[in-house]
Amino acid sequence: MDRFLACHAVTSSWEGGWSNDPDDPGGPTNFGVTQKTYNAVRKKWGLPTRSVRLITRDEALKLYRENYWNPVGSPNLFPGVDLCGYDGAVNSGVRQSKKWLSRSASIADPVARVKNLCSQRLSMQRSLKTWWKFGKGWANRDADIETKGVVMAQNALRLSSGGIKAAAADEATSAANRVKSEKKKAAQAATGAALAGGGSGSAAGSDNSADLLNALSGSPYIGYAVTAAAVLLIGGLAVYAISRYIAAQHQKARAEAYATVAVTSSGAKEVIV
Repeated sequence: MDRFLACHAVTSSWEGGWSNDPDDPGGPTNFGVTQKTYNAVRKKWGLPTRSVRLITRDEALKLYRENYWNPVGSPNLFPGVDLCGYDGAVNSGVRQSKKWLSRSASIADPVARVKNLCSQRLSMQRSLKTWWKFGKGWANRDADIETKGVVMAQNALRLSSGGIKAAAADEATSAANRVKSEKKKAAQAATGAALAGGGSGSAAGSDNSADLLNALSGSPYIGYAVTAAAVLLIGGLAVYAISRYIAAQHQKARAEAYATVAVTSSGAKEVIV
C-alpha cells in the first residue's frame, strides 16, 4: 500500500504556502520547498528554473516523493514510523532523518520507535541557533507528528478505537503532569539564580523569577531575552530554568495533541486523515 499521500497530508499541513522569513536559513519557500531545491529539481527534470512562487501542487508532490519519501526509505517502514522518517527528512534533511532511523532501528515496538524518533528530533532542534524563534513551532510540530504517528502505528497493529483513545488519554495525563514538573523545576532554578544574584526573599524571588521566565518563554525576542536573563539570573541556573520552561511548552503541546485523540467521538482514525 502506498502511504505517501496519507503521510504527506500531515506534513503539508505544517509546511504552509509562500514565505521568505529573513531568519529562515532556507530562504524563499513555497509549499515547504526552498528556491534552491526547486532550482535543482527543475534542472533535473530538464526544465528552466523559475521562482518557487510558481511551483504547482503536482510538482511539489513529485518533488517530495523523489527527494524525501523515497530517499529516506519510508515505503519500507512501518506505518507511523514512515511518517516520522518522512517528516523528519522534510523538516531536517534526509541525512539527519536517516541517522534518527538508524539509531532507533533496534526498537521493535513501532509505537515506542515513533516516540523515540520524535524525541531525537526535538533534542537536535533544541541545539540549533534558530531555536529561539522557531522552537515553539518545532515543538508543536513534533508533538503533532508523534501523536499522529503513534495512532497510525496503533491502527496498523489493529488496536481498537477504544484502546487507542484510552492510551491517548493516559499519554495526555502524563504529559500534563510533566508540564507541572518542568515548570516547578524552572521556578526553583530561577529562584536559586535570583537569590545568588542578590534577589530578595525566597518567596518573592520564586514568584518574580517564574513570572519573568514565563514571559520570556513566549517572547518573539527570546534570543535576546535568554542572553539578558543569563546575565540577570546568574549563568547556568538561568539557562537551565529557561530550558525547563521550553520543555514545559513541548509537553503542553503533547498533552493537547493526545487529548484530541482521546476525545475524538468517531474514532482515532479521523485524526490521521
